[in-house]
Order: sequence, then structure tokens, then C-alpha cells
Amino acid sequence: FFLLNLLIYKNITLMLRIKNNTNKSVFISENFNPNFRVLNLIDEACDQFTACENPNKINLTIGVCGDENKKPYSFKLVKKVEESIINDDSVTRGYLDHDGMKKFNDSILKYFLSDHMGEIENGRVRVIQTLSASGALS
Repeated sequence: FFLLNLLIYKNITLMLRIKNNTNKSVFISENFNPNFRVLNLIDEACDQFTACENPNKINLTIGVCGDENKKPYSFKLVKKVEESIINDDSVTRGYLDHDGMKKFNDSILKYFLSDHMGEIENGRVRVIQTLSASGALS
């Protein structure tokens, strides 16, 4: 049994933890790769943002943008797409399946766990899509 957790830690660092039935984490054990690309990219972007002295800088590191009052800002294109979805009667407005979008989950498995395809094919690995920072898997 494997459990894959994608967590946002202090809204900066993306952590990936895979637990097996011995309750060891694959990436925190001897297989841990300190050069894990997602961690490095996010940490590097945060460091560069902090070091930047431009008073007009915008931090999009974690995908959230705020105005000068630190209120969420929505780009015109995002609003336009939202309106088109609202006005499109063919779009399903119901909830996703209890474990999320299958295509998304399958892509996550293949991207992060390609070295464990045997476990994936045998049904020993599961991915559950949840809202970010909701604590759903805590």
C-alpha cells in the first residue's frame, strides 16, 4: 500500500512523500534525491523574488496573485474563461469523482512514479486529488 501526499508547506515548498506498508517515505529514505526538480524550482523562484528590489514585483510562485491591498487578483483572461464556462450549458457543474479527475491522477502517477510502474499496474499505488492546502490528507 502506497500513499502519495503532495503538500504545500508554509505556502512555499512542495513536498512529495510516498509511504509504503513499512511507513517509510521513499524520498526521505536512502533514495531521497536532494536535486528533486520541483523543490529546487519553487525554492529558487522564492529566493529570486525575495532578493528582487523592484517595488512593482509580483510573486506568482505558488500561483496566487494579489493586488496592492493583498486581495486576490483575477486576470481579464481568467474572468473571460470563467464567463464562457458559466454560459456553456454543456459543461458539467457537478462534483468530481470522490478521488478526483482520473486523467489528472494517472498523469501524476506516471510523472512522479515512473520507476514504480509495476506497483502502479498491480493497483498498489493510488492518487487522490484534493483541494490544495485543505488538509484533506492530514
